[in-house]
Amino acid sequence: MGMAKPKEGVMGWCDTCAIPKNVSPESAAAAHELINYVLGPDYGHKLALEGPYAISTSTARYSLSAEEQEHIFINDLSVMDSIVWKENPANYGKWARIWNEVKAS
Repeated sequence: MGMAKPKEGVMGWCDTCAIPKNVSPESAAAAHELINYVLGPDYGHKLALEGPYAISTSTARYSLSAEEQEHIFINDLSVMDSIVWKENPANYGKWARIWNEVKAS
C-alpha cells in the first residue's frame, strides 16, 4: 500500500484526544500515558511505515530515513494545498436514513 496525491485532492481528517473534566486521577494519568505514546516516536514511526500515514509529530519524523520521509510526502508541504475536508450533507437526516437502507439491504 502506498500514499498518493490524486489531482482531485487528498482526503483530510483530524484525530484528537480528550480527557473528560471529572475523570479520576488514575484515569487522567492513564490518558496522559496514552496521549504521550501516540504522540511519541515509536507509535509515529509505525504509523508512518505501516499506515502509511503522514505524521504530525517531529519526534517520529527524525526516526525516518530520507526515503521513508519521501514515501509519506512529509517534506512536500504543497500536499496541504489539495486537502479535501469532509462536509456533512445539507439534509443529514435524509442522508443517514438512505445510508442505513443501503447498509440493511
